[in-house]
Amino acid sequence: MINLMFGMIFDKEYPSKIDELNNRYNDKCRITETYSSMRYGDTKLPTARPDFRLKQITWDELEWYIKELNKYNIEFNYTMNGVDIGDLKTFDNNLPDFINSVKRLESIGVKRFTIAHPLIVEIATKHTNVPIELSTIMHIDSLQIIKVWRDISKNIDKICLNLYKNRDIGFVKRMNEVCDKYNMKLEVMANEFCNISGAPCEGIYRDSCYLLHCKNQEENDAKKFGNYPWGRCIVSRGYDSVAWLNAKTIPPNDIIKYKQNTNVNNFKITCRTAPMEFALFLAENYLSCKYDGLLAGLWLHLQGSTIASRKNFERLQKMYDVVPISCQKMSELNEIIYKNSNGEFVKEKMTFFDRYFNDQAYVCDEYEDVDKKDEDLREWEDNYVYKWSKIANLMND
Repeated sequence: MINLMFGMIFDKEYPSKIDELNNRYNDKCRITETYSSMRYGDTKLPTARPDFRLKQITWDELEWYIKELNKYNIEFNYTMNGVDIGDLKTFDNNLPDFINSVKRLESIGVKRFTIAHPLIVEIATKHTNVPIELSTIMHIDSLQIIKVWRDISKNIDKICLNLYKNRDIGFVKRMNEVCDKYNMKLEVMANEFCNISGAPCEGIYRDSCYLLHCKNQEENDAKKFGNYPWGRCIVSRGYDSVAWLNAKTIPPNDIIKYKQNTNVNNFKITCRTAPMEFALFLAENYLSCKYDGLLAGLWLHLQGSTIASRKNFERLQKMYDVVPISCQKMSELNEIIYKNSNGEFVKEKMTFFDRYFNDQAYVCDEYEDVDKKDEDLREWEDNYVYKWSKIANLMND
């Protein structure tokens, strides 16, 4: 059974609707955990979303949601994943309130904290017994790091892998083995498309994006400098099929094969700032391990989503055809020539993801994606994604 962690939507119907879907698709996957947080202004607990993007709920309401989830054997993971805690003097002055908040979360039944700052890990470990998940924001992509974190905290029981290692299948398999050795679960984020023109956003906007989120700025302030950084990354993906294909997402159709090739059993689905309708849409697709719609449909309207976007769900749904890459076509067998990790050209019938599964020594970000003929490729160049952007693009029909 594959375990899914879904963004928590604070709507009173959400827990029961998730349970209905779990019961409908109970042979392959199950949503076993949800995650979200209260607003920073109400808790003083750092989180990687500014308050204007989070629904305001009270402590009593959070406790009600946790109890409701527990009725359906679904755990709640509190995302305390802010990377900016301010200056240490101010943080130290506020420490008593911080400790009271984490203890209160433990007392109302929070089953896990997601944390992205080492000092928060230390404090949460000292004052609670709540298991800790290390956030993907920490960019964990080294086998050696796991032992170091085990030495830092006995509470760590789950690692969310650096997003940009998702398709390095050989590495993911080894990382999963190391996590097992230290009694940790390895989790991968399945539906995030942070990618700029085919390149990882990690070396471009991603860190500054999270830092600005943690500053808890007002919505109007977030629109300054051309809506930085969303105004850059979202626009760059507007008509760029390569960016969507080369993002490190794992579509529903490939999640079972991904588990078979890596032994990873835990997947995170991002959607906590989405309308409930979209979260349930994602839930049904990932629970059924089947999705034949557009690739952008797994993410597009989450880009820059705010509370206000919940009121525009139908309009946002219509934007999915901006980049008409079909997941159905990505899952079909096509005869294709690709260059393997030894630099040899291989011809076979395959789906888009088969290349990553079949050649587990291939490290995708060690190559530059180019639209060239095979015979014109340089040693460090690769045209696989460009070939598939033409195969899976509905505009080519």
